[in-house]
Formats: sequence, structure tokens, C-alpha cells
Amino acid sequence: MYIPDINTLIHLTPTVAEEYVVAGFYSPGDGGGGTFIWEPINPPGSITPPKEDKGIVFYLNGDKLGSLGYFKRIYSGPINVRWFGAIMGATDPNPPIDPHTGSAYTQPIADVTPYFQRAADSPAAEEGTIYIPAGEYYGHLEITTNNKVSVLGDGQGTIIHGAPELSDGSTSYKEVILVKRHWGVIVRISNIQIRAPLKTKINNTLYYTVSVLC
Repeated sequence: MYIPDINTLIHLTPTVAEEYVVAGFYSPGDGGGGTFIWEPINPPGSITPPKEDKGIVFYLNGDKLGSLGYFKRIYSGPINVRWFGAIMGATDPNPPIDPHTGSAYTQPIADVTPYFQRAADSPAAEEGTIYIPAGEYYGHLEITTNNKVSVLGDGQGTIIHGAPELSDGSTSYKEVILVKRHWGVIVRISNIQIRAPLKTKINNTLYYTVSVLC
């Protein structure tokens, strides 16, 4: 079955035998679509579903616990941040909440941080690769892992500027990419341009554009 976007998918009455070909995350051709199947839970609530990461796994609208079942993306290889909604300039009908303000992120999307974070926090990212396709992004990516993870871009075509500045000229985030890992765990970051100052001093504390904490 052809579905134009993810919002339409999660409002369906799904059937088990159907494959759902989603044309885009917000709109057809935006790079966030894919093929999904419905995994029902019978009787409802009898088992704990996989975590809803809003990229690989989606629950039905209104079923916050996934007690009825879940849509599962069919894929192989790296996970794409656009699968999680990281599309600059798009309008999200179900915007995430900004932890700094307690309100929904403003639309259209000018800061992809929460969508980057969905990808980084997805169970599919563990021992895998997070792919950031060509494009210009404003945002922050934080990776917390005990396993090998790679972050891969498209070379000079993938540009991360850091989070947008606030009205007072400061920024919501101190690092563009922050890695928290156990000692000896390898996190590879490659083929990405970062356009931000190498070092930033905030409240007399020095922050680097890319920081690794062990």
C-alpha cells in the first residue's frame, strides 16, 4: 500500500499481511520514507514492544505504549537521520518538545537536534552506523554508547553548523558533536564538515566543537 508520509501511516488501521511503502517522512521524496510492516500484539498489551524510536519503530497515534502493535521499518545497512525526521525546513505535524523551553520546537524545522538525537538513541544505532546525507544542518548530536558506533556523512556535501543562536547571541548547545563512551570504545566520525568555532568559551568554561568524554 502506498502511503504519502509517516503521519498518515501512524493514523491507519493496519493489517498484518500488508506492506506499507511510505513516500517520505513529511512529504514524498524528502528522504525519510521507506517500507514498513505491521507487527500486531495479540492480545493487546501481552508483551512489551520494541522502543518507539520514531525512525525504525512507530506506534499508532494515541497508543503511547505500543500495546496494540507497531510499524517496523524494513532496511539494511546504516540508519539515516532523515528516517527520524532530520529534514531542515520541513514542517513536523507532531513536533518534539524543546527541553530548554518546555514548548514544542518551532516550525518549520530550523534545529534538527531532537531528530539527530532520535537516531543516536535508537537501539539500531548500537554497533551500527548513523548516516547523515548531504545537506546543511543546524543542530547538535550527542552519542552515549558502550559499543562501536560510526557517524558517516557525504563528504563536503554534509555540513553541520551547530544549533541556531538564541536571541541573546548565545547557543543552546556547547558542542556540535558530543561523544560519551567507555574507555576503549571506538566512535568514528567521518566525511562531515563542521562549520563552527573550534573552541567556545561560555561562563569561563572552554568547549570544543567535537568533545569526547570517557
